Amino acid sequence: DKVKSTPCYITRKHEGQSVTMIMLPKKKSYDIKVFGRNSNGLERHYRYANKIGISDKFKKVWKDTHHCFAVQGEFCGPGVQSNIYNLTSYRFFVYTVKDVTTNKLLAYNELKEFCKKYDFETVKCALDNTTLEKRFKSIDELQDYVEHQWFYVKNGCLNSQQTDEWADFDDRKQYALGTPKKPDFHRWEGVVIRGLNNEFSFKVKSNQYQIDGL
Repeated sequence: DKVKSTPCYITRKHEGQSVTMIMLPKKKSYDIKVFGRNSNGLERHYRYANKIGISDKFKKVWKDTHHCFAVQGEFCGPGVQSNIYNLTSYRFFVYTVKDVTTNKLLAYNELKEFCKKYDFETVKCALDNTTLEKRFKSIDELQDYVEHQWFYVKNGCLNSQQTDEWADFDDRKQYALGTPKKPDFHRWEGVVIRGLNNEFSFKVKSNQYQIDGL
């Protein structure tokens, strides 16, 4: 009730590992570190960070802003959480960017601009610039929405930048022949709902996803 009229956006909850790539401030410069959720980053996280040129990306950020930033996202790919997206290489999907210098999270539009400018991929957005009361009549309706969200694994939204009617869909509206089946289809784990200016955030997970298992 407190946040139902606050403008928000809804993103897919990606099944991966939380990873943070950060510019740690030091006198007149910064150090680059990679962290897992509760620990230093794994070797594969650092290898991936080097592969995407994190040093060059942050160098541009520093040149443009003279601020340090932390980029946090879901690390997905082979060997990570059963790789339900059938990815053949690692991908990093950003969900928050924090200005470490000012200790502030970037608002949604700022996050999109940052990621576009410095070539970071964001988590998949399902709905943006909406409100919960406009989109859902109740908590039960919100949960029901989450239970019917799927992606098409073969040409899925994570395997390519291409979007088609099968890449991301609600089975109540777009799949008339019955419930989608694995391995061609897979449920989304859930959604993350955030205020456009980070006023709030919470997750809604699919109960059926947990029942079915990976």
